Amino acid sequence: MDRRFSFFLLFSFFFVFACSNNPSDGNVDASPTEIDCSENSPAVVKKIEIPPDRTWVNSGITLKKGYEIVIEVEDERTFGKEEVSFSNPVVFAGKNAIIFKIGEKGVPQPVGRKFSFVAGSEHENKDVLLGWNSIEPVIAKRVTETGDVIIEKPESITAVIKVFLPLSDKLPRRPVLYAPVDNFWTDETNPRFYWDPIDNAIRYIFQISDYPDFRRVVQNIEISASGGQANPVSIIGGGASQEVQFNLREGIYWWRVIAQVNVGRALNPIPVWTCWSHPFRLGVELGTPPQPPNFVSPTTADVFKPGDSVTFEFVVNDDPSFVFWRWRHVYSDCDQQPSINPNDPNSGNPTPWHIGRVKLGEGNIKDLPKIIGSFTYKNIETGNHLFRVEVRDGQDIQEIAIRSRDFRLSVGCESGEK
Repeated sequence: MDRRFSFFLLFSFFFVFACSNNPSDGNVDASPTEIDCSENSPAVVKKIEIPPDRTWVNSGITLKKGYEIVIEVEDERTFGKEEVSFSNPVVFAGKNAIIFKIGEKGVPQPVGRKFSFVAGSEHENKDVLLGWNSIEPVIAKRVTETGDVIIEKPESITAVIKVFLPLSDKLPRRPVLYAPVDNFWTDETNPRFYWDPIDNAIRYIFQISDYPDFRRVVQNIEISASGGQANPVSIIGGGASQEVQFNLREGIYWWRVIAQVNVGRALNPIPVWTCWSHPFRLGVELGTPPQPPNFVSPTTADVFKPGDSVTFEFVVNDDPSFVFWRWRHVYSDCDQQPSINPNDPNSGNPTPWHIGRVKLGEGNIKDLPKIIGSFTYKNIETGNHLFRVEVRDGQDIQEIAIRSRDFRLSVGCESGEK
């Protein structure tokens, strides 16, 4: 083959390889320069049993920088109970939900059906631990009317951990986000974001969105990374001296980073885009309480008889510091109207606070899904009833900004039933 033609082919190959599509619009098109971001071929798959007599279980997986971890739980009990305890490791997750942490002193996070993260330099040689969202084992003791003690021991829950290795020492699958940590909320409108620096990174794309799927990008910033040298920049925002000022409004945001890395030599660069980092949720909480909930069912047209069970469903918008709900109930004779005493915190026997686990309208194109809550009142009595649903956010520890919605119901009064 002619040497000039060989040189032309070689030059063309490197030109096509180096000129990958810019992912700044959030969509990285497939090309030979991009790595496989799928989860089809894990290097390790391990099943971990989480027994009820232990709060934490060491998975036996020790992290190295660049390991991508995917934790999956098929059991519906992974979400725990709707009731919350503010003394539990994760206050915004239900009691007895499945949680995880990196190392003994790591920040616990809920797993849900699936949680993914990439280990950075700060996670080196630390173990992945799984457990229950409880400060003590979830084995409960119940005393019967006859004085007998019954031990309620739920079955173990099994989690599957998949491990994906970096493609090489030079090329991680994804950038590692550090701070603000996932599910953090702050009153800072110009927060500073950190991620683990990638050696030989050429540039990063940083994005903030008010949708978890990044359908709308609030900020899209391209960052030069020191020309592909070691220890590039890995911080943006925060402080008056920083070039980028976010000036975020109160709300919920998700942020992520993608990197372009030189896997070639300094004089013969081969730029390759990583996959996007796993996004982190950030709440900007400026003190505005959540809006009152709206009842979905029952309606004022529904009729109930004494002894019926009434199921209430309501929706509420999510909140930067998460939203909690509870309900109260009072009733009176048919010739009176019940009321809840605002000066008595126990009026109406308020339930413990709950967290919404189910969202309504996940597929809505324009609006964020709302949290839906529900409860059932059994064997409703004859008379006039007042049900009140109250909501508060995670910042309102003193419970001074509770918002509520009432539902009044008359049962058996028109027919004169007793």
